[in-house]
Amino acid sequence: MKLDYRDILIEELERIQEKKASFSSRAYAKYLGLSPSHLSDVLKKRSGLSKAKAIEISEKLKFPDFRKELFVTSVEAVHSRSKKQREKLSKKVKELQLQRYRFLKEEVLSLLSEWHHFAILEMTKLDDFQLDAKWVS
Repeated sequence: MKLDYRDILIEELERIQEKKASFSSRAYAKYLGLSPSHLSDVLKKRSGLSKAKAIEISEKLKFPDFRKELFVTSVEAVHSRSKKQREKLSKKVKELQLQRYRFLKEEVLSLLSEWHHFAILEMTKLDDFQLDAKWVS
């Protein structure tokens, strides 16, 4: 489960493009406060981001605190000048990813254990659906 900050940037671009297909990489770069060529270089691993720029981008993308911490720490883990610091931050990124995985796993288990809610929602799409507790049960 190797997740680089560049992967997060790409995921966000794809998420935006799902909602607005005409949203281009050039528009994304402008939105992030980067030149299109710099964004391209970052995504192709020819250039990087500073911690300050990572914070700015995470705020523009309105990341929740957890995702912001993962993104900024990932940037630092890749671009820190000290090898010791890079190793320490890489370890922290892995821990953050595992925490997220555990959280998602618990969420999925919770959803699966309450499957009947989804079944009832699907029933509402039936042509002969009746808004009656007896009928639903």
